[in-house]
Amino acid sequence: MEVSIFNTNTSRKIVETVPVGPDGKFCEGGDYRIGGVKGTASRIKVAFVDPAGSMTGKLFPTSHRQEEIYVSSVPRMEPFTVNASMVDAANPFVFVDASSMPQRWHSIGYNDPTALDLIEGIRRIAAVKMGLATDEISAGLVQSTPKIAVLSPPKFHNGNVEDSKLQDIYVTSYSMGKKHPSFQLTGAVCLSAAVSIPGTIASDISRRRFYNSPPGTPPGKLMEEQELKVGTKERQVTIVHGSGEISADVKMREESDGKVVVESVSVSRTARRLFEGNVLINI
Repeated sequence: MEVSIFNTNTSRKIVETVPVGPDGKFCEGGDYRIGGVKGTASRIKVAFVDPAGSMTGKLFPTSHRQEEIYVSSVPRMEPFTVNASMVDAANPFVFVDASSMPQRWHSIGYNDPTALDLIEGIRRIAAVKMGLATDEISAGLVQSTPKIAVLSPPKFHNGNVEDSKLQDIYVTSYSMGKKHPSFQLTGAVCLSAAVSIPGTIASDISRRRFYNSPPGTPPGKLMEEQELKVGTKERQVTIVHGSGEISADVKMREESDGKVVVESVSVSRTARRLFEGNVLINI
């Protein structure tokens, strides 16, 4: 049996579904596993309801699904331009197309000081564009907002093309000036929404996994991914990161005027005991 709980202790609308046994008590044990987290536990489904505009009030704070970001303030780097989508769903994120990143970023380690300066330079400019900071200096004082991630097509595992088709996108995320070992929960919500909306960097990159498919790949699949018809659409998005993968269920609709509304994005986590204690009463 599962019980849904509406979380009112947050500015976000969140519905949590928890497993409950016949005795009415929460089932702690389980076999659900999360990439990057050791062991298994019971599965808790978390639905972010109407997640758009968590801090900016808009799904696309700049009113564009994708645009170029010109960066000229990174030490030891010539000015460069990257392609990005700035999206606010559960948390504001800057999603950058890896293929547009400077060659130097590809040739050095993710945690190399120059690579981190480069990422931070992009993030600060995006913060100003999204209305989250008045200038780059003030943007640098709040490293937590917006967050930034670099996107690329999913990679083949052991040459298995079929497995890669089940994955939508690969993400390299950063948090507080460092590379994130996996991917943030709110990041998965935001990126899954972006993958599902045609015209975003995330959606374009997700479709690239079909471009280099071997002969015999059905051509209709690509067109199916491109279209979002007026009305409600539901789909599952699978995101791959450095420690595994995470899936999300996206429910959204396109209105007759072309506006996209993200109704909910559901992800799963594991429930783990934080502490256990006993109370002794002396009478």
